[in-house]
Amino acid sequence: MKLSKIWILFVALMLILAACGGNDDAGGGGGENNTQAQTIDSVDFLGGTLSVIYPAGWAAQGSQGAILLANSAEALQMANTLYSLTDGQVAGTVTFLGNGAGLLGLAPGATPLDALTSFSNTLASGEAGILATLGAPEAFTANAKEGAIATGSAEDNAITLSLAVAIVEENDGYALIVFGAPEGEIDQYKDTITSLAGSVAYIGGAVELTPEATSAEGTPEPTPAG
Repeated sequence: MKLSKIWILFVALMLILAACGGNDDAGGGGGENNTQAQTIDSVDFLGGTLSVIYPAGWAAQGSQGAILLANSAEALQMANTLYSLTDGQVAGTVTFLGNGAGLLGLAPGATPLDALTSFSNTLASGEAGILATLGAPEAFTANAKEGAIATGSAEDNAITLSLAVAIVEENDGYALIVFGAPEGEIDQYKDTITSLAGSVAYIGGAVELTPEATSAEGTPEPTPAG
């Protein structure tokens, strides 16, 4: 199914960005005198800038248009291998989707709840290379942005990871936020994740990916947004 193929491509890209590590700006974190929320940004290959405000004491790093976040410098090193997180650690990735409804194969006017339901179904199928089960998405509003969040779990090599996935409207598209923590620990971070989602901003450079702009094989062909 074309929709699934588009999701699979995106998830693969997100994992590649995380695995590459960051070569953009790195944010601070963990210092006792670090009492103010901080902002980090990351520039993508089209020159667009994604930014997010993250909590005091956390660490962050930009990576080719994605932003890696964690509640400590040590956890940040595992943002691309979430199954290595230990008790008390949480880490994740923020990425911007271009023309969100088109990318997901959803009709114009689709809500973040619709988008997250689609993403949850792809994860549950295992087609994206990650077998995860999320609960029913919940709608939220943060900083006047409409979003949706769901929590659940994923398992690999007998290690269970608790997962939170949020999608929020931004600049005629969506931001995708994926966080992981050790089993049973993600729910305590839901308020932080929705707050992060409300702070996401993207300026310029977005890519429009629509079902009509894909090849016969279902591979998205990006078109610079106008």
